[in-house]
Amino acid sequence: MTIEGSPTVDAARRVAPTLAAHRQDADRAARMAPAVRDAMGRAGMFALCAPRECGGAEVGLVELVETIEVLARADPGAAWHVGNSVVAGCCAASSGPADRAELFADLTRPFGFSAVPGGTARPVDGGWSITGRWPFVTGSLDAGWLGLTARVHEADGSPRLLDGRPVVRTFYVRAADVQVEPTWEAVAGMRSSGSNAVAADAVRSPGEAVLQLLRSPAVAPRPLYQIVPYQLFWATVVGTVLGIWAAAVDAAAATVSGKRSSIDGGLAAELVSVQHTLAEADTTRRAFRLAVLDGLGEIWEAASARGGTTATERAPAWAAMILAPDRARESVSRLYAAATTQVWLASHPLARAVADLHAITVAFERFRPIVADAGRQLAGLEPLHPLA
Repeated sequence: MTIEGSPTVDAARRVAPTLAAHRQDADRAARMAPAVRDAMGRAGMFALCAPRECGGAEVGLVELVETIEVLARADPGAAWHVGNSVVAGCCAASSGPADRAELFADLTRPFGFSAVPGGTARPVDGGWSITGRWPFVTGSLDAGWLGLTARVHEADGSPRLLDGRPVVRTFYVRAADVQVEPTWEAVAGMRSSGSNAVAADAVRSPGEAVLQLLRSPAVAPRPLYQIVPYQLFWATVVGTVLGIWAAAVDAAAATVSGKRSSIDGGLAAELVSVQHTLAEADTTRRAFRLAVLDGLGEIWEAASARGGTTATERAPAWAAMILAPDRARESVSRLYAAATTQVWLASHPLARAVADLHAITVAFERFRPIVADAGRQLAGLEPLHPLA
């Protein structure tokens, strides 16, 4: 499944060579290269899910994943910036005109984001006061605005509760108002995402620049904004994974082609085990790509037809999007093991792919119950996970 003639996918293909050319520079600097940020900003990559009223593209789900997949083949960290900017589009769709205009005054810069509830938010005149520390905030050095997830407190400091549980929301603050700690310089994977730690001390967030990741009412009642924001964000995660996976298969094939063993002089590409590993990796990638796009296509059809989706309609996409990164990590790790000693170099594409996929999937244990929920629904049972 591929969307033909998509303006955003075509735009991604045009900027991809710039991403690839600056990949090593971005990895060394542990942040997006300035030339990449400028090229993607001009191409509208940071406003893919922004409402049309803000000048955004408001793309469809399948188109979104395919666009990010193209970018991730060239530089996963740059694609990650685009995925995190998607969350700001959801926020704008549930905000009033004034806050929406303030948030998207500059469409050429990425939006940072952290889903970790690392702080607190108190209501103040005209908005919210945000205080806390977030260990990972993508785009902390390049974004104009950062989406920081926090627990809501009342003005007197007491926690706001809903059904006995803390109320958690994502609040947008200006990046210039927070302190960035250069913690990302030491990491191995997804280096160009620039996901440093960030601290805020009573920083202002505009009154309506607030998002509920599990569900936010959309001021712009169109299909894209009837989709659960967290599922929309997760679609960008799996788009990045698919791009890394495709690039890894290409890199593995190129590495073994024409390479002779220093032990017996035989071609690595002639080993049946290597051939099998390559074929299995490519076939598995293609199968999961189709499963993801098919599931998201069904969600898009339901949202377009009825203005909403059911848990049963969302389940196939959720299962595919949780399983795909797991399988990609396993598949690329096997490609790494089957390749030649060239992959020992830290700059080799396969070495980077292994590190990037492990960085993305490090916290996946918390999301495995979503797959079980898909099985529950196939068996006629009600889902249990709040994201279902």
